[in-house]
Amino acid sequence: MQWCIEQTDLFARKFKQFRKKNKHSGLDKLLLNNLDTYLKALQFGTSPQKINAGFIHHEPNGVKAIDQKGSRKKVSGTPKECRLYVFPDSDSKVLYLITIGDKNSQKSDIKDCCSFLDESRKTKGSDHG
Repeated sequence: MQWCIEQTDLFARKFKQFRKKNKHSGLDKLLLNNLDTYLKALQFGTSPQKINAGFIHHEPNGVKAIDQKGSRKKVSGTPKECRLYVFPDSDSKVLYLITIGDKNSQKSDIKDCCSFLDESRKTKGSDHG
């Protein structure tokens, strides 16, 4: 079974804002390239816990933060620390795109990820009840 990507409404909203705010920086492409690399590793059969790369940061509850580092492509202006927060659900083979942000929003982004996972677990629990 192949992995698929599902984005949350929060991610869709914030990514649209992120692209608008960073229109000419190329940050979105760098993040998406690293996301693609991560997804390919999952498709290859690598366990989410065993995927290590300089652009992956391990966050609470199995959430991964993917940043823009590692690409040789130039970014206009001063590169910001940006992170795309994902959750790889090994049971369903779904890679959830939860939110996106920069260093300034990191704490609230991680809270949003935890809330998403709490809600997701509640929903799964009621499906099996």
